[in-house]
Amino acid sequence: MLSMMTKDVIASQIGISFSNSEHKVRVRMPTFLTDYYRVGITEWDGSSVSYAKGIAFGAYLLRNYGGASLLKEMVASNSTKETCRLTFYLLIKPLKKR
Repeated sequence: MLSMMTKDVIASQIGISFSNSEHKVRVRMPTFLTDYYRVGITEWDGSSVSYAKGIAFGAYLLRNYGGASLLKEMVASNSTKETCRLTFYLLIKPLKKR
């Protein structure tokens, strides 16, 4: 998920605007919206639905909980458990937008 979130954050910096048909959110979101129920948020089967779910969840977190600064915190974490706790905390106990 971090790689997908990173692509979302840096896309505009490398010349891929959101209106570009190759922007990852635009490519994956239609799949997520039609097939979201097929793969749970904690499941990964390598399918296009798993990728779509990952980018949709990551895009949601970025747009609602701090953007690049949230990504930086997640990348800086050296623990999978810590990253999971951070994500869980953001979902269960929402923070003010940073």
